[in-house]
Amino acid sequence: MGTMVHPVPGGVVTRVDDPQTAADERLHDNLSIDVAPPGSQTFGWPITAPEAGEIVFADWISGYGLTIKVQNKDRRWQFSHCSDLLVPMGFIVPRGHPIARLGNTGSSRGVHVHVKVRDLKSGLLIDPRPHFVYA
Repeated sequence: MGTMVHPVPGGVVTRVDDPQTAADERLHDNLSIDVAPPGSQTFGWPITAPEAGEIVFADWISGYGLTIKVQNKDRRWQFSHCSDLLVPMGFIVPRGHPIARLGNTGSSRGVHVHVKVRDLKSGLLIDPRPHFVYA
C-alpha cells in the first residue's frame, strides 16, 4: 500500500463508524472517521493529501458541505466539511500537498474533517487509520 501521511498533521480521530459492529450489512458504507487537530484554533487548519492522486471531485455535497476527493489506481479518499478547497478538479497532487482547509460546512457539529476511503478494487469503504503516518 505504501506510506501515507496523516491528512491533518497532529490530528486525532474523534469518531469512527465501524461496520464490524453493525447489525445491518447495508451500514458497511458508513465506515468513516472524523479527524480534528488538537487545540482550539482549528478553523482553516490544512488538510493534506495522504497519498498522491488526482482531484476527481471538488464541490459541495448536501450534508457533507465542501468536499474534495483524491483518487489513484487503488483508492478514492473523501474529505468533507471543509472551509475552503485549495485545488481544482483534475489537478494531480503529490503526497502531503495541501488540498483543503478544516471547516464546519454541511451537517457538522464542530470544526473537523470527515474522512472516507473507498478501495477501488472491491468497491468497499476501508478503515484509513492503519495507513496514516502520525507526525
